[in-house]
Amino acid sequence: MRRDRSPHRPQHLFTAATTSVIGSDDFRMQILDARAASLLKELAEDSQIGHRAPHSANSIRYLSPRFLCFFNKVRQMIRTEHASSIATITIARPARRNALTPEAMVQLRDALVAADDDETISVIIITGEGSEAFCAGADIGATLPSERSFISAYFDRRSDATHPLYIRNIAFGRMALRKPTIAAVNGVAVGGGMEIALNCDMCLAATNARFGLTEVRIGSIPAVSGIQRLLRSLPRPVAMRLLLSGEIVDASFALQWGLVSEVVPADALLTRANELASMIAANAPLAVRTAKMLADKAEQLSLTEATEVEELMWGHLYGTRDRIEGRKAFSEKRAPRFRGE
Repeated sequence: MRRDRSPHRPQHLFTAATTSVIGSDDFRMQILDARAASLLKELAEDSQIGHRAPHSANSIRYLSPRFLCFFNKVRQMIRTEHASSIATITIARPARRNALTPEAMVQLRDALVAADDDETISVIIITGEGSEAFCAGADIGATLPSERSFISAYFDRRSDATHPLYIRNIAFGRMALRKPTIAAVNGVAVGGGMEIALNCDMCLAATNARFGLTEVRIGSIPAVSGIQRLLRSLPRPVAMRLLLSGEIVDASFALQWGLVSEVVPADALLTRANELASMIAANAPLAVRTAKMLADKAEQLSLTEATEVEELMWGHLYGTRDRIEGRKAFSEKRAPRFRGE
């Protein structure tokens, strides 16, 4: 049966809106077959498209979250590459300085969880495509307020691209990642981009890297544990300076105050990140995961409690095959062959 069409959504708006979006630099794509085009049209007809859709990239704001969700899924924004036991996850939106739409956040979460669940992967590297940006935070034009009630969404654990708390999708603590993560910061890391770097276990920076929690400049706050992690990473006066001013600082400042462990030339960044990842991957997997878990819990426990948990975990590792193999290999002056057992 033919669907009733609202007089407030004339058919020509589909052509106007999709032409301007598909034709824009930031959302250029190719509809690969008639079925995809048909689905795109169906979603457009179901969307709350405004009365006018100007022929410009700005018309993206006239499209509903459901339309944008489909549109962004067609265009993969997060890329994962495996080399040996290292997964490199790249935020691939260079035209937008690798800014994240809600759908890109979902893709990043899925890539991280998949790598963490993959038993062939030992270490995860996160970087941005191109030389200008690691991640410029959230894509402002794609993260407007949701029509959904915030309080109902707050208690909803399912976080998709239309969820008012879409930021949950890049909160590493909620993912409970077991494997070490390394941020390889090439260029700008501001807002949510800096928070991703703070969420990682280690951070390497290119000489052109820039860092800043700039949310206060646009009427918001860091909400991916950025405030808490910044205060735990820096002396309070320095952290408060960055938090309240929204100031963007360079790589030398970040190194001076311990936000990053190393600063290297931009063309050597991924090489160095892979060297560090390979050093970690060569160690006993259970020992590395246990050390990471204890380090993560250390901030939540008193010194006495943390020391007790440390002793218990040492005892759990005592009889593992990898610990025995490590001692045998040391005595026999050979490289150990760890199996994660």
